[in-house]
Amino acid sequence: MKAAIPKRPPTILMVDDNPVNVKILEAILKSEGYLTISASNGPDGIKLARTQLPDLILLDIMMPGEDGFNTCSKLKQDSLTTNIPVIFLSALDSISSKVKGLQLGGRRLYHQAL
Repeated sequence: MKAAIPKRPPTILMVDDNPVNVKILEAILKSEGYLTISASNGPDGIKLARTQLPDLILLDIMMPGEDGFNTCSKLKQDSLTTNIPVIFLSALDSISSKVKGLQLGGRRLYHQAL
């Protein structure tokens, strides 16, 4: 009988420019057994997504420079990252923001309560 290969816990990439949000999410996710990686901006998040191939991406919308919508669009256009689910984290609560996020490939939107 072959020994079972241990399955690694799912990896979640957090892309958020607010370090407090990242620390809170990291603590919650790690306590639930997830592996976490993080980036503070869209371009770094894309690089991490391409090299680490996380199981899920939590993506802030409002970031300086490249916003989360542009980052998501780039992720969905890349054959390496197109199938990674994206959940937007944002204080934006408008219908248009939610629709735009879904049109760009976000699986669902989460109104940030942190």
